[in-house]
Amino acid sequence: MKTPQRSLTHQKGTVLVMALIFLIILTLLGLSAMEGTVLETKLASNYQENNFAFRVTELGALQSDLLIEEDTYSKMRTNQEKDVTGQLNTDITRDHGILADTENSQYTYKGLFTPRTGVNNAGGQLAFFEIRTTGLSAVGSAQAAGRTSLRVGVTRWVPEQSGNLLLN
Repeated sequence: MKTPQRSLTHQKGTVLVMALIFLIILTLLGLSAMEGTVLETKLASNYQENNFAFRVTELGALQSDLLIEEDTYSKMRTNQEKDVTGQLNTDITRDHGILADTENSQYTYKGLFTPRTGVNNAGGQLAFFEIRTTGLSAVGSAQAAGRTSLRVGVTRWVPEQSGNLLLN
């Protein structure tokens, strides 16, 4: 069967143009899907780094809490800070070899307080300390590091001495 000569000469390439437009649309959809995936990956990585930095910071705050000695309140003035960063052991080497650490940690003695009324406060007062700690999820790395700061209030019971309550 022969194709008539007349039908071949009247084709104008409409199918080719439609196919090119369709390919352009598919390419744009693919590119926007890739950009969305890259953004979600960055968000997940950022969340993971900040979460790890929070855990390192919390570890530093807990260790700082343990460093508050029993008689610290008698050695410090009100609102005096003590930097305990050098005494902490919070270095953590992660699976991929990047070091995480508590960047700084200090506690501040805020003073002695009598417990509120209605609470059995016979025999002493509360010494109040504020702990401020900052942690990094990637120390000395080109990788974007998560940084988290934490403030915690800690109290210590100060027993009554010689029948008198301590006064600040």
